[in-house]
Amino acid sequence: MTVTELVPQQSTVLVDARDTCLRATWHPSDRVVVLSHWHEGVCASTFRLAGPDVTRLATFLVGVLGDQADTADATVAAPVVAPARLARSRAWLGEVRDRFSRG
Repeated sequence: MTVTELVPQQSTVLVDARDTCLRATWHPSDRVVVLSHWHEGVCASTFRLAGPDVTRLATFLVGVLGDQADTADATVAAPVVAPARLARSRAWLGEVRDRFSRG
């Protein structure tokens, strides 16, 4: 059975090797990012990530990305991020930061 779902525009879905998903969705009316863990088309859990915690998580992930690049094995190619996608990600992080700084 295939489950089709409309994902809000300000959302991203990541799928791991076990075929479970992590979805992050921005809810501007509540000013939170909701992280939801999905398994076999069913939401298993959610976490509401508010203002400063969005910044903390983003900072952590950017730091990990930097560490990964610094310690990457020469035989393993680092994932290539298209310049346009990187620019959109930076713009999104700036937009989220601005939204939360407005209070």
